Amino acid sequence: MPDGATDQSAIPMAEVPATLPKSRRRFRFSLRTLVIFVLLVGSGMGLWWWCDPWRFEHTLTGHTRDVCSVAFSPDGRRVVTASLDDTARVWDSETGKELAVLRGHTRGLFTACFSPDGARILTASLDKTARLWDATTCAQLAVLEGHRANVYHAVFSPDGRCIATVSNDWTARIWDAEKAEQKVLFAGHSGAVVDIAFSPDGQRVITGSHDRTARVWDVHNGGELLVLRGFRDAPSVAFSPDGQQVITECPGGVRVWDAQTGANLGTTSNQGVFQRPGLAFSLDGRRVARAWEHEVHVGICRQPYYRWGPLQLPEFWLALVFALAFVWSVRRDRRTL
Repeated sequence: MPDGATDQSAIPMAEVPATLPKSRRRFRFSLRTLVIFVLLVGSGMGLWWWCDPWRFEHTLTGHTRDVCSVAFSPDGRRVVTASLDDTARVWDSETGKELAVLRGHTRGLFTACFSPDGARILTASLDKTARLWDATTCAQLAVLEGHRANVYHAVFSPDGRCIATVSNDWTARIWDAEKAEQKVLFAGHSGAVVDIAFSPDGQRVITGSHDRTARVWDVHNGGELLVLRGFRDAPSVAFSPDGQQVITECPGGVRVWDAQTGANLGTTSNQGVFQRPGLAFSLDGRRVARAWEHEVHVGICRQPYYRWGPLQLPEFWLALVFALAFVWSVRRDRRTL
C-alpha cells in the first residue's frame, strides 16, 4: 500500500438497516363513519327542536300580577289576557302592542276569550260576575250576575248565542249572550265547578267539579244526562269534535268516555291533551301564546318532533343510538390502519 494512502475498508461505515421504515399513514374516517356523524348531528338538532318547539317573538308586558288566561281571536291577529290585577288586556299578536285595557271588574280575572265571530270578549272574575265587552271599542256591554261565589270559567257556545259559566257556588249556568239573561241553572255538583265545555252542536255541556265527577247536561232544560265518576281531583273536560265522545283529564291520566252511555272507552297516562288557560294556540295552529307570571310570550309554532323513516322514535333515542354507533365506527377505523 503506497505511503499516504488509507485503507478504505478500515473506515467504519454507518449500518444500513435491512428495511426502511414505512411512511406513517394519516388517519382517515371511513364513509360509514361520516354518514353516522351526519345522522348524529341531525338527530341532535331534532332533539333541540323538541326541547324548544316554539320560538317566541314578543313579550307582552303591562299586567302587574299573574296572568291566568290567554286566548287568540278567531283570525289570530289579537290576543286577550286575563290577570289577577283586575284587568283584561287586548294585544296585537304580530307586533306585541297593547291595544286596550278592559277595566270594570273589582277583583282578579280567571279567564277571558273571544266570541266565535271575534266581535265580543267574555271575562270571568273573582268578583262573582262574568262580563261582555265589545272587541272593537272595548266598551263593556253587559254584566252577568247571579253566581254567589267566584266565577272560575266562562265560554261561548259554538254559535255564539249562549254563554256558559261555572262557579265556586257549586253551580253552572247558561246565559243568553244577546240579552245577558240567565236561561238555565245546572245544580247537582257537591263541590266547586271549575271547568265547562259545549258539545259541537251546542245542545249539551259537560262540567268538571271538585266533587271528583264530570257531568253532562241538557242545555235546554238543565237535565242531568250523565255522571262520570272515579277521578282523583277536579277533571278538565271536553267533547270530541264529532260529539260522540267525552274526554277528561286529571291526575291519573286522560280518559275517553262514550257521550251517550257514559261507558269508559279507555285510559292513558299521557298528559297535556287540553289547552290550558295559560297556553293558547291560534286557530290555524301557527302562533302560540304562553302566560308566565305577569307576562305573556307570543311567537310562532315549530314542529316539536322529527321522524326518521320507519323508526318513528323520538330524537333522544336516535341521538343516543347514533352516538354509540359513531364511537364504534371510529374505533373500527383506527384498527384498520
